[in-house]
Amino acid sequence: MVAEAVASEKDDNEKVFADLDPTERALLLDAYRSFHLEWSDDSAMVDDLDDLSVKTWINRDDVSGLSFSLTSTGAQCVVIDGTNTCQSPYVIANLSKERKILVPRFSSLQAGSAALQAKICIKGTDACAIKTVPFELLPGRLNSATFHFSSTKIAQGSLLPVSVQALDKGKNVVGMQAIPLQAKAKQ
Repeated sequence: MVAEAVASEKDDNEKVFADLDPTERALLLDAYRSFHLEWSDDSAMVDDLDDLSVKTWINRDDVSGLSFSLTSTGAQCVVIDGTNTCQSPYVIANLSKERKILVPRFSSLQAGSAALQAKICIKGTDACAIKTVPFELLPGRLNSATFHFSSTKIAQGSLLPVSVQALDKGKNVVGMQAIPLQAKAKQ
């Protein structure tokens, strides 16, 4: 999902720019090139999200004819100021040359890829360019372990395959190990 969004961005934007009159094309293209959106890190473990931020700004003085919003796609929905950006866009108000710091949260702690998509639009039209910035949410540190037995009835002296699954606080698999144990009768 994220890879497809990043891959189609260039083609989709080129189609939008091609359909505009020269004045609108120049305005939207300049806004697209001047707009910045970046994660503080490209990836983070589910345990280390407290310092994560998104910075956005535009190197342009006049943004009065433009609107800016964020949506997210991928395995994770990004939540900014209470807005789940998978469900509705987060509108970036008062965008300027000064960096605006946004504090993202995730709808769950499931590891996976996410992406923020900035939509830069000319107000009063359907003309919008998209900028996609991917992010990877990685499994965290060991929080718990579960043991799985293939059977509860085994013959004495036979091997019992046991698997141990290590999980982080988001229940993401951190590691897995299969261990053969030999069954002994209780004396």
